[in-house]
Amino acid sequence: MAKSKPKKSKPKQTAAQKNLSSWTKTVNKYSGGWTNSKDYKALMKSKEKKDMDASVKGYNSLLNGGYGGYAKANGLTDYTARLQNMLGGILKSKFSYDADNDAAYQAYKAQYQAQGRNDMLDTMGQMASATGGYASSAATTAGNAANQAQLNNLSNIQSQLLSLAYQKYDQQQQGKQNAYDLLDSVNQQQYGRYQDAVGNAYNKMDYNTNRFNTSYSNGYTKWNDDRSFASGQQQYYGNLNESQQARKQERAIADRNNKLQRYRLLFWMYFHEFLCIFILIQNCFCTNHFHP
Repeated sequence: MAKSKPKKSKPKQTAAQKNLSSWTKTVNKYSGGWTNSKDYKALMKSKEKKDMDASVKGYNSLLNGGYGGYAKANGLTDYTARLQNMLGGILKSKFSYDADNDAAYQAYKAQYQAQGRNDMLDTMGQMASATGGYASSAATTAGNAANQAQLNNLSNIQSQLLSLAYQKYDQQQQGKQNAYDLLDSVNQQQYGRYQDAVGNAYNKMDYNTNRFNTSYSNGYTKWNDDRSFASGQQQYYGNLNESQQARKQERAIADRNNKLQRYRLLFWMYFHEFLCIFILIQNCFCTNHFHP
């Protein structure tokens, strides 16, 4: 049965080599950058991130939806468009009075004109009776004066009707203005609530954003500090290992040179002994050969 060859044992690592290997593995974990680190991914799933996203979404929703969207979402009515129409109606409204289309004026007109004609005829009749039944310019003048008196009364009535019409218009305008003011007051209160909601949403967003940014900054700083520390340790043990390997190589060279020196000394020592023995043998041989 063939004997199995003994396995070659791996050279034992030094403490510096073990530390270098360990810190190199640690440094490699940072090669993907901060955004690929476990801490970053955990932060992206954290409550701080969820709170920030929710508050940003809520704030933008209020801004994009505007007052109308807020009112609808909260069961309120946005009166802005209605108020604009009411205000437009108030501003565009102009007072006008047309006696020809005023039934009351037309009734007075018919009454006073008829009364004027009657007064004119009565006056002229009375003047004619006084002159024996003959018409005269004086009678005509007096009749016209009686008729004009009724027409003047009609003019006064027209002025009164104009004044009444304006009072009615003014009351209507004031009623419209009061209705506008009341509705505008309600709308302003609701809009104030909307502005408060926007302000609160902004403050909430600002708070959550600052909280997340603080966690992000702290996380990145720690990650970067840990990476720098690991890189420094890797460099330290790398330099230490190189230094130890250089000294080891120097010792190996010195040991080899020492061995070579010892081998040379042994060689010359043995060579010297060999020569001494050789000379001794040669001398003995010569003595025995020439002196029997």
